[in-house]
Amino acid sequence: MTMPSERTRALRWGGEFLNELLAADNIGADLKAEVANILMHYPSEGQIRAWAASWPEEPFSTWLAPEEELSKEKADPMNPSADQAPNLPDIPTGAPSDRASALRLAGKLFARIRSGHNLTAEQKRSVLYVLRHYPGASDIGFYALI
Repeated sequence: MTMPSERTRALRWGGEFLNELLAADNIGADLKAEVANILMHYPSEGQIRAWAASWPEEPFSTWLAPEEELSKEKADPMNPSADQAPNLPDIPTGAPSDRASALRLAGKLFARIRSGHNLTAEQKRSVLYVLRHYPGASDIGFYALI
């Protein structure tokens, strides 16, 4: 079962990975254009954290929650710097429907490229980390519009 804080982290990691892909020189122009299109409305790290912090705490309906602080014992041994991600700039994300669309498109992109598209070994590992708790398209459609 995915915890709300893990979902929040997956959304944040997704944005970071999209920014890394946009700067990468090993992917084609068509994939870069798709990533740039998604990033136009993908929420920034600050927006994701604010969204999670403002989510109402109700039993069985909390979808996002602030990320738990990772201690040395709980830190992911495969990704030791995951809790020290760089701050991404806050960008306008448009209407909630635009944000939901960007999140859904990103999820589809992550699933599609996880084993191909000339990704480096590190990029393949990163996309698997994102997909571990990234919400499904139906979840995003319902909760992003709330």
